[in-house]
Amino acid sequence: MDATELKIELKAEMRESGIMDGVMQWVVLAVVFTILPGLLYAVSAAQPAIPSGSVWNTTQETVNSTTSSSFGTLVIVLIVLAIVIIISVLLLLGGSRRK
Repeated sequence: MDATELKIELKAEMRESGIMDGVMQWVVLAVVFTILPGLLYAVSAAQPAIPSGSVWNTTQETVNSTTSSSFGTLVIVLIVLAIVIIISVLLLLGGSRRK
């Protein structure tokens, strides 16, 4: 069996065992987590500023600062998500070869 036949057989096994579906779900989730902060920032930036003497001004500033600081957390989430994807694929590929 040459390398091309092995590659085709491995792709067929991955499709049959659902590995490709699982990987695609994780990739879509990562894309959503990548796009979502930009959308949230655009919505936050589009809000009109409340006058500084108002009680609501403090609330608006708190929400904006909390939202912007949570964007840094999403980077960590994406890194963890990538690690989970890699480990899952390796475990699934390793398990399919043992059978």
